[in-house]
Amino acid sequence: MKQRTVFLKTITVSVIALVLSLLFICDGTKDHIDPILTDEVHETGISKVYIDGSNLNNLNKKSRAHASIRITNSDEGTSESAMYLSLQGAASIAYPKKNYSLRFDFKGSPDYYLKSNYTDSTFSRGIATADIWKDMVFSRNNSEISSCKTGGALTGEPVLLYINNKYKGIYSITEGKSQSVFVGDREPMAVIFCEQDLEQDAYSKGIDLYSPNSAWKVIYCNPSFSSNLENSISRVFNTVYSADDSDLIDGLSECLDMEAAIDYIIFLYFFQADDNYTKNIIWVTYDGIKWIPTAYDFDSTYGLTWDGTELLPSSYALPGIEYDGDVYGGPCIIWRRILCNDYDEISSRYNYLRQDILDSEKILDRFYANYSKIPASALDEELNIWPNSPSRYVTDIDQIEDFLSVRGELLDIYFNLPVGTSEAYSIWHSAIANVKP
Repeated sequence: MKQRTVFLKTITVSVIALVLSLLFICDGTKDHIDPILTDEVHETGISKVYIDGSNLNNLNKKSRAHASIRITNSDEGTSESAMYLSLQGAASIAYPKKNYSLRFDFKGSPDYYLKSNYTDSTFSRGIATADIWKDMVFSRNNSEISSCKTGGALTGEPVLLYINNKYKGIYSITEGKSQSVFVGDREPMAVIFCEQDLEQDAYSKGIDLYSPNSAWKVIYCNPSFSSNLENSISRVFNTVYSADDSDLIDGLSECLDMEAAIDYIIFLYFFQADDNYTKNIIWVTYDGIKWIPTAYDFDSTYGLTWDGTELLPSSYALPGIEYDGDVYGGPCIIWRRILCNDYDEISSRYNYLRQDILDSEKILDRFYANYSKIPASALDEELNIWPNSPSRYVTDIDQIEDFLSVRGELLDIYFNLPVGTSEAYSIWHSAIANVKP
């Protein structure tokens, strides 16, 4: 079979195009029994991903298998390549519908993930929220990460997955946590990932990146910076621990991108990102001094618990106002202290974002845009092959709309309070009391 390299046109916000640009055109496809209607696939433009190989049913977190991948798209044609397949995720490995990591043999190729969305029956939380985060990054004035193609957001597209010609369901293909995602005008000096809840003594003792039980994973570090890496990231948390309120923001500004930190705080509270306060954070530095937090993993957002089994109240995990009108920022030390000492800047940024990027209708449009790419026959088949999906009767796009309505109204009040007065306390607690359970 004759193969040739192809260079495809860029598709806006399409990881599929990024994958295809690394692969090869081929002729023909393998026969398979397909429950998905071909006309619907052509109408929606969704891609199909075929993975073939041996021992693919015996994967675990520490193993990987050599396999072939073939991606078909009615607009972009058919492409294939060799790659390595492994399971991806932590708690999700226990789910019957697995997440997968794809690693290609191309030099400089980023990793990709096939996310099962097993706990999210909208199949859209991850993709829609990553696009929102990307736009938040791009709207900043001076952040170096803004020069990256996706602003460091792990963007994606819905796909239909087949493994050894057996249909596996609706998936999202997204960029993985790799150094190449953060290459913009210049390469990052380091990219690290906090994958477990941060220990409280990290603020006083510093960050331990290399112990067996470390909450952190080093994704990339320039060899010239490796000896300074721990001290550099520890400086952020040591400053939070030791600085007085009057010195905190100035002190943090020397080691933390404050625009990025403010956006991260707004992201946490607006999307009720319950699983992102002290973990699921990617930290990036370009100069070895100033760190940029970036959001990752949006499963537990818009009120949904991490396992997809229930909804949290829309008033859950909100910032607060003390009786004397002082700001209270919640249980996580770093975000609490920044909110308490930089409320005016955060409020200004929040109200700016609400005019466009965080407008509730525009957020819903992103969900509908992603959901509309999924064929109706694929949605029907999902119920047949994964009938025990935990969020099947818990969340849908109507639930997203209800959440945004209540949560947005509450935070609109919070970020326009007369802080420092007892009136602020009364207004805020009255607003919370009026939220329906």
